[in-house]
Amino acid sequence: MPKAAPLTLHAKRANPNPATTAVDGRPDVQHQRGLTPREPKPKVSLHLVDPAQPELFHVRRDWQRFAAGTSAPLPALTPGAEALLELFHQHAREHGWHASPRNSAARSLRIVLGWLGADAPIREEDIRALTENRRNAGIRRVLQFLGAHNMLVTDPEHHGEAAQRAVEARITSLPTSISNEIRCWVKVMRGQGRLPHPQFPYATIRSYLNCLRPVLMTWTQQVSSLREITPDDIQAALDDRPPVTARNLLSALHSLFRALKQERVIFRDPTRGISL
Repeated sequence: MPKAAPLTLHAKRANPNPATTAVDGRPDVQHQRGLTPREPKPKVSLHLVDPAQPELFHVRRDWQRFAAGTSAPLPALTPGAEALLELFHQHAREHGWHASPRNSAARSLRIVLGWLGADAPIREEDIRALTENRRNAGIRRVLQFLGAHNMLVTDPEHHGEAAQRAVEARITSLPTSISNEIRCWVKVMRGQGRLPHPQFPYATIRSYLNCLRPVLMTWTQQVSSLREITPDDIQAALDDRPPVTARNLLSALHSLFRALKQERVIFRDPTRGISL
C-alpha cells in the first residue's frame, strides 16, 4: 500500500511565530505590535497609619526587605504623602543639597510614606530602623525635616542613650578625682543616692553639666577635689558671667554640691546662702 503523504499547510496559513499566538488560538495583538505587557499599577498600601485608631500595643516594624540594593516595588502615594515628599524636594533644593545625599534621603522618606502614609506623624524608630539597612540614607536630614513640620514622633530610648553617652564623655574629660565626684552627683540625679529623690532624665543632667563644665575645667587647674571649693570660688565664678548665664550656673552648682553633701563626699555646701 502506498504511504500517506504528510499534511502541509500553505505558507500564508502557517504560523511562522508560534509565540505570537495566544492560548485561546487568537493572535496576540501586543506581540504583533511590538508591545510588552503593562505592569499592574501600584496600589495604595493596606498599612496606612490611621491617627484616629489608638494603638493596642507597641511593636517595632521590620524594614529588612528594604536592604541596600533592593528593587522591591513600593505602594502608591496618597495625596498627602505626595505633597509632603514634594515639600521635602523643595526643601532640599532651597538648601543646596548635593544630588547623592538628597536622593538617598528622599528615597528613605518615599519608602516610609509609601507604606505608612502622611496622615499621622512618623516614628523616629521607623526612620532609624529603615536606614540601618540602607547606606547613606540621609537619616539626619529626614528627621530634621519631619521634626520641623511636626511629623515626627521622637524615640525616647534613642535620645536617652545619646544624652547618657554625652554625659559620660564630659565626665571622662575631667581628672579622675573630680570625675568620681561628678559621677556621684549623677547617681543622685538618677534617684540612686542615699535618700529617695525623683529620677531626672539624662537630657537634664547633660544640660546641667554643660553649665558646669567651663567652671569645672577652671577649677581642675587649682584644686584636686571639689571639697576644696569655697564660697569665694562660687561667687567669683558667678561674677565672671552675664546674669542669665550666672543664674543657670548657680542652679547647677546648687544641685551639684547639695548632692555631694547628701552623699557625705563634702563636709559643707559652698553654695549655701549664695543668691543672685
